[in-house]
Amino acid sequence: MHRSQSEWRSVLRIYEQRGPQTQVEFCRAHGVSLSTLQWHLKKGAQAAAESGLAVRASPEPRLVRIELPASPPSVEVAVCGAVLRVVVGTDVTYVSALVAALQRC
Repeated sequence: MHRSQSEWRSVLRIYEQRGPQTQVEFCRAHGVSLSTLQWHLKKGAQAAAESGLAVRASPEPRLVRIELPASPPSVEVAVCGAVLRVVVGTDVTYVSALVAALQRC
């Protein structure tokens, strides 16, 4: 399919905003041959370099907010070089047995 310069500018704008999609995936989704896309990208980069404009090779990195679950409060007990971390509220008898076992090592 033959595209006009205006159509290619539009395709390249869409390509620049594609996100994590690879060139191959983009070409399949938009009915573009990979070699033709790469030719137009190279042609655009050369034109930008000749005109002194900056060329952006890929979309700008974005910060993504992630929320980690809050860790329950814990207590650390150092025994014979080992650190035992237990959640507050853990059965005291169980913790005592663990400490006794670590002291035997």
